Amino acid sequence: MTYDLARQVIVLFGGQDSAGKVHNDTWTWDGRNWKEQNPDIKPAPRTNSAMAYDGSRGVTVLFGGQRDGTNVGMADTWEWNGKAWAQRFPAVSPPARLFHAMAFDTVRNRTVVYGGRSDIYTTGTVFGDTWEWDGRNWLSFTSVGGPGPRAGHRMAYDRLLGSTVLFGGEGATAGSLNDTWHWDGATWTQAFPTTEPVGRDVFGMDYEVAQAQILIFGGYANLPGGGYLGDTWEGA
Repeated sequence: MTYDLARQVIVLFGGQDSAGKVHNDTWTWDGRNWKEQNPDIKPAPRTNSAMAYDGSRGVTVLFGGQRDGTNVGMADTWEWNGKAWAQRFPAVSPPARLFHAMAFDTVRNRTVVYGGRSDIYTTGTVFGDTWEWDGRNWLSFTSVGGPGPRAGHRMAYDRLLGSTVLFGGEGATAGSLNDTWHWDGATWTQAFPTTEPVGRDVFGMDYEVAQAQILIFGGYANLPGGGYLGDTWEGA
């Protein structure tokens, strides 16, 4: 899900239901009601994809996810303008992936993608790469000493700090992580807060504008004594 600021609705796409069916439906939430959208063209059914709202162009950007009926990732780029989905065909795209994270940099007007997995197998590739979408092309960035390969992490753009914040995820060779990183468009820098949430992946994270802080909720702790979480954290 992501928030469409221009239309003041939350946009939801696809996912897997409790019966195991993978969907490609589009829904919007206006704070009171859910409304299903019925565009003629839409992305294929998928789960474990990622979306972010591009405020400079007024579109929701979707990339990748797990292809329906398979265990592998996808590498397609789509945009939702509030009425229709349109697939984009850039000359270069990130490798197919799922369990990646996306966030929109409101100052630089770029959608940032980091990490993810090529498939759900433990033998698959876990990515530690950084990409940005400018509305026409995907741009690859090489950063030495960045967060490292991971999947199931989350990102949100912190307007007060002017950077994309990344937290947690599951590492390529370790359990759930609890490190915090900042991306300024050129460099990843690790933060070392005095207090921090326990390591986790596939959790909820977003930037809360009124209080100017990052919010984190729940997730799964792949750690000794871990499991599903129901805690809430604020990042000042």
